[in-house]
Amino acid sequence: GINAEYGVTLPPGELEETLSEFAYQHFSAYFQHMQSRFTTETQGPDNALLVRGLDRFYRRLQPVHTLLPSASLDRIASEIVTNTIRCRIQYFSETLHSHYSETVSDVKQSLLVSQPPQFEGQNTLSDIMSTMKASLVGKLKLVLVNVKEFISADITFSNKPYFRGPFCVHDIKQGLVLKYIEHMLQHVSTLGDNLPPSLLLVMARLCLDLETNTISYL
Repeated sequence: GINAEYGVTLPPGELEETLSEFAYQHFSAYFQHMQSRFTTETQGPDNALLVRGLDRFYRRLQPVHTLLPSASLDRIASEIVTNTIRCRIQYFSETLHSHYSETVSDVKQSLLVSQPPQFEGQNTLSDIMSTMKASLVGKLKLVLVNVKEFISADITFSNKPYFRGPFCVHDIKQGLVLKYIEHMLQHVSTLGDNLPPSLLLVMARLCLDLETNTISYL
């Protein structure tokens, strides 16, 4: 490469290395800003907006990566996408745990004289159990619908093999679904022996249904 003004000649390899270093240095502040911005967005209600934002960010860096592959911009962008999605999965996990706690609290109240709205008119343990299970499984299904947006066919990074496999197995199956079920089972195991018989029956039936039906269904 020749600089017409200064008459400096660089071998092609060295020229690319210099340009890559220049690009890396000037993109560093941008990457830090985007990671901070995306992390903040992981706590918001609009999942589709976050997915589209990540896709736009990743897609716009591809021409630069093609021009200067040695700058490692694609790798850094992929790390930002992955870190952001893991923060989002953690947010969904905490949402599921909170929903479980609220549902169990409603079940306890439904076994008393005053029933919460979703259990009103349900007088049998079977009715209460059905409502509880529907609420817990329904919430998980809703979360899974949201996280499925990350692997939509039109999302650029979702087609990368290094993303799809780990995302489905480690982030969703292990980090979200199994963690949610483990949280419920762990809670039941810590309830102790002073549990009211009616609540014990409901929680025992929940564990049985998780083992025999719900886990394989999910």
